[in-house]
Amino acid sequence: MLDRSVAPEIADSAHPVIPKRLEGYRAALARAGTERSPGTTRLLQQNVPALQRSLAQIFEEERVDALVFATTPCSANVRFDARDDSYRCAVPSAFMPSCLASASGLPQVSVPTELDSTGVPIGLSFLGSGFDERRLLALARAWEDRNGLVRDPAATP
Repeated sequence: MLDRSVAPEIADSAHPVIPKRLEGYRAALARAGTERSPGTTRLLQQNVPALQRSLAQIFEEERVDALVFATTPCSANVRFDARDDSYRCAVPSAFMPSCLASASGLPQVSVPTELDSTGVPIGLSFLGSGFDERRLLALARAWEDRNGLVRDPAATP
């Protein structure tokens, strides 16, 4: 994943991977080592399946097509290419909500909802049930068609 993220076709594109995210990937890889730790084994054998069962139960009992939540608890930083000491987000990880999809293996799509005071889009995520990407994308598209951004962000090319 890291090799692909820094490949020229992505790194030199209009939408490169956020440098801080790359730093996080590199740090995680350095900490991971080559052996599976007891904590990782427990996570993969117990926690992930429990999360998957819990989410499947919510979809079934509540009879919903998607779970909807803020993509991040904070607005995005207007600068992703350099450190910005003025950026504030009072949570340990602004990307935590997006971990739900990767941890559960369920599909997730994010759409812009509105612009914050700095002109940065605020995202809304739709998490779908397993193997239901078509419905999930249709829901996101319907939401965008009905509620899309009134104007493009200032940084739109």
